[in-house]
Amino acid sequence: MIEDLKPILAEIREKLQIDKFRLEECCQEQPGLYREVGELFVLAKSDAKRLKDKVEYVKSDLMVAIRANPAKYGIDKVTEGAIASTIILQKEYQGILTEANEADELASTLQIFLSSVEQRKSMLKDMTSLFIHNYYSDTDLSSESARIQETNKEGMRRVREDTLRRKEENETENE
Repeated sequence: MIEDLKPILAEIREKLQIDKFRLEECCQEQPGLYREVGELFVLAKSDAKRLKDKVEYVKSDLMVAIRANPAKYGIDKVTEGAIASTIILQKEYQGILTEANEADELASTLQIFLSSVEQRKSMLKDMTSLFIHNYYSDTDLSSESARIQETNKEGMRRVREDTLRRKEENETENE
């Protein structure tokens, strides 16, 4: 069952990627992706529940059949333990139990995908906020910071020179 959906899961996994240069498109795709994964999750969860109920039905049906004709199943003495062990060995029970386990695995996998889609929504909000605040601008902040520091140093040097010049002028006037 999960093997049949591997291409779909791979496609969803691909859609979960966020391209910071296509934020608008990613935001527009988000509701559809959430709907797609949510619908698959609901179907898988429903299928898992249906198969779990079927496992119980097959188990009960086998229990009645074993009690009605224990010799057919190779039981000499009918006990709860003997019946339970015999049920587990029946191909019909093993087959439906395998199907139920696979359906449960698929539902769990899709629940993780649904959580990933919700996380993607948060990441889109954060990345959009960063874009709005020019986080992705081409300006190299380290070189901009160095330029500002250099400008500040130049300004401080001029202030010191002016202060020394005035101090010398005051001293020459006072003499």
